[in-house]
This record gives sequence, C-alpha cells and structure tokens, in this order.
Amino acid sequence: MSLGFSHIQRVISGAVMLAALGACLYLGGWPLRIFMGLAGLLSLWEFYQMCWPGRQHLLDKGVGFACGLLLFLPPQFVCSDGGFTLDGFLILHALFLYAAIRFLASYGRGKLDAPKPNLGDQALLLFGVVYLPFSLRLALEIGLLHQLAVLLAVVASDTGAYYAGNFFGKHKVWPKVSPNKSLEGALGGLLGSTALLGLFGFFAIGAPSGSVLGLAGWALAGLLLSLASQLGDFFESAIKRHYGVKDSSRLIPGHGGVLDRLDSLVFALPVYVFICLPLLAWF
Repeated sequence: MSLGFSHIQRVISGAVMLAALGACLYLGGWPLRIFMGLAGLLSLWEFYQMCWPGRQHLLDKGVGFACGLLLFLPPQFVCSDGGFTLDGFLILHALFLYAAIRFLASYGRGKLDAPKPNLGDQALLLFGVVYLPFSLRLALEIGLLHQLAVLLAVVASDTGAYYAGNFFGKHKVWPKVSPNKSLEGALGGLLGSTALLGLFGFFAIGAPSGSVLGLAGWALAGLLLSLASQLGDFFESAIKRHYGVKDSSRLIPGHGGVLDRLDSLVFALPVYVFICLPLLAWF
C-alpha cells in the first residue's frame, strides 16, 4: 500500500509532538505537569464533544473540565493546609456527588409522567475524567526512565502496527470495531514494542536480576504494554463508531484529535504502573 501526503503530515506532526513531549519529560516539574494537563483537558473536551455535541450539557462539561484541571495541580497548590490534602480520589468523589445530585434533581423535576432522565449522561461525566485526565496523571507518579519506557513501548507498538498493517495487512483482526486494522498490523505492534522495551529496559533502566531473565522481564512488559496500547486504540475506535465520528477532532494534521493520539497511552500507563512494575520486581 502506498503512503501519500497524509502520511507525510502524520510523520511531521508526530515528530513535533514527540519533540515537545521529550523536552517536557527532560525538564520535568511544571513543564511536564502543564503538558500532560493540556493533553488531558483537550482530550477530555473532545470526548465530551463526541458524547454531547455542540452546546449540550455545557454545565456538566464545565464541571468535568474543572475536575480534570484540579487533577493536574499539585495538592500543595490546591490546598496548603497541612492537615488536609486534596488528592485525585477526593476530586473524583466530589465529581461523583455532583453527578448523583444532578441526576436526582433531574429525576425529581417535572410531572409524574415526564420522561425520565438518562443516568448514562452522568456516568459519562465521571467516566470521561477517569478515562483521560486521571489516567494521564499517572505519568507524573513515575520517574523519567519509566516515563520513557512507557512512551517508547506505545510509540513502537503504534508504529509497528501502522507499517506492518499498511504493507502486509490482509486479515482483519476486529472488523466490527475497527475495519482497517489487521492481524499482521497487531503482530507488528507486539513485536516492535516487545523488542524495543526489552532492550531499553535492560540497558537503560537495568534488569533487577542483571541477567537474561531480567531482559525477558522487560520484553514481557513490552508485550503487555503493546496489548494495552492496542486495546486502548480499539476502545476509542468503538467510541467513535458508536457516536458516528471519524476523528475525535481535527486539531492535529494527519492524526485527528488529541484523543486519537492518546488513546493508547491512557491504557498503557495504568498497565505499567499497576501490572508491569510489580511484575518486574519478580525478575
């Protein structure tokens, strides 16, 4: 399959984004917090716009957006009182209470035979914040080399899947969810992420056992991150097909929206923190 002008746009846009993210990772601190916060908020806005197009649910969008912003502020900045810390779970719980009261107020309004409000709308409000800002916030909880490990695994998986699928793809892997993705592309992503993260983790971060067993551990982490990355991609594809949109937005030339670029990362970060890091401690 030939690669045309859209591919050139994709490469240039991807290189610019990677360079900006790489600089923020190197600087750390506020530059990284601001970068991840902007990415989380933009992708959250795109998600809400897919679910509630136009001016629908403006109040709910604003509340979700405000909670997403608070998630990226340091607790000391949000509340300086040493006896109380406004962490992410308290912010999510406050959002849950808002959503519950919103539903209750809507349900109790009007006549007895009035149409019932949709509880799913309030569930989407909370889901969007957990799905995007809350997941991306995990990048701030791990060190630089671990941040790079996740990023490399996701980029290798996406790149391997893209080129393997374009040049060798013949068998559809999940056509109902994403008709353009192939089994060959999925395998290319798995191989690319497994190989690259195995080498990076072993030589840059260091294998816990300092042996081939440690290399195998990092390769397994790469495999798991690629699986998570591809599941994240499929999940966003299912959302877009459900709401009848092609891209989450047109913000990034050749890529679509911010959510279209982060769909893999928001699945890979939790898998790395909650599964890969404990798993690597055994090797």
